[in-house]
Order: sequence, then C-alpha cells, then structure tokens
Amino acid sequence: MGSFHFKTDIKYDIALLSETESVNPFTVSSMKAGVFWDQIAYNLEHSTLKLPVNARRCRERVTQLLREHSANEALSVKA
Repeated sequence: MGSFHFKTDIKYDIALLSETESVNPFTVSSMKAGVFWDQIAYNLEHSTLKLPVNARRCRERVTQLLREHSANEALSVKA
C-alpha cells in the first residue's frame, strides 16, 4: 500500500471527510459500518486524487480528526 500519509496535504483530509459525510458510517451498527468504510476507501481510491487507502486507514484518520476537533473545541470553550 505504500507510505501514504493523510497529513501531507489538507486536500486529502477534505476528500476523506466529504466521503465520510456522504456515506456516514456513524449511523449504522458497528458490524455494518465496515461496509461503509470499505465504500469510502473505494471511492477515494477511484477519485481524481487516487488515494491509496483502505477502510481501516480511513476510519482511523477520521477518528483522529474528530478527536483533534473535540480537543480544540474544548480549549476554545475554556478560553
């Protein structure tokens, strides 16, 4: 799969989050969510960006972005 990293360019995160929003794997049970993450990875691989990702990598990156956003939100509320 190579050494692709989402952090190299924000356009990859935007594409990932856009796909995640359109498919929304968070609205189904965890058993069915795998199919949705597979679809997200497939869509990104076959997009104009040709991202070499798999379902797990997509899920982990979205989870990381959501955690970072939550932490930033918490800090801005305290300020």
